[in-house]
Amino acid sequence: MEAKTELFNFVSTLKPGFDDVPRNKQRKSGDSKRRLDVEDILAVLEFLDVNKVELPVFVAKNLRRLPTIREASISEKQRVSSRSICRAWDL
Repeated sequence: MEAKTELFNFVSTLKPGFDDVPRNKQRKSGDSKRRLDVEDILAVLEFLDVNKVELPVFVAKNLRRLPTIREASISEKQRVSSRSICRAWDL
């Protein structure tokens, strides 16, 4: 899982002084590997949030791998939220 590896590589570049930094656990293939990988990612994101660490910008490497979203399936509330996020990031 490249995204997980990149996120943990970023964490390893942080200044020393953080306690309880989650470690990157290499998961073996199995029924719960994906769930455990996601839990690892959420744990490191929670750690970064609690410590107020600013994340770098992550982008999709291959746009064809992203699911398509039809505008009709998005509620008005989600559209407004997406627009405000784009404005905040100057997109």
